[in-house]
Amino acid sequence: MGLFGKSNEDKQRDWYNKGLELFSIGQYEEAVKCLDTAIQLNPGDAGAWNNKGIVLGVLGRFEESVKCLDKAILLNLGGSDAWTNKGNSLNSLGRHEEAVECLDTAIRLNPEDSDAWHNKGIALKELGRDEEAEQCFAKSKELE
Repeated sequence: MGLFGKSNEDKQRDWYNKGLELFSIGQYEEAVKCLDTAIQLNPGDAGAWNNKGIVLGVLGRFEESVKCLDKAILLNLGGSDAWTNKGNSLNSLGRHEEAVECLDTAIRLNPEDSDAWHNKGIALKELGRDEEAEQCFAKSKELE
């Protein structure tokens, strides 16, 4: 800890938690600002990048969301959350083939991720692959 207060790690955690709190009450722009500060304090925090990507997706800023989620993926290759969230943003951009690829990766990393199965179903439905989509929806329901 520094001589005059909190360590950078503590400050980063505070900004991160404040961002999550603001997100939970619907103050999305403020949440992004807090997560930006957390990222400035620790650019290697995959969770901060992932959550910033989620908030940007909620704001409809899907291209920015994908960029944040790509960063989260690079920092945490074993985590499925960022892959699922990237798939969601790609679906929102109408990039359904890419979404299926991301969601397949999420499912490979965590076969119990019901959100990944559900969102893969959405992408497949958009691609006209109804039978595969229904299988994904059924798997998602089974896991819930």
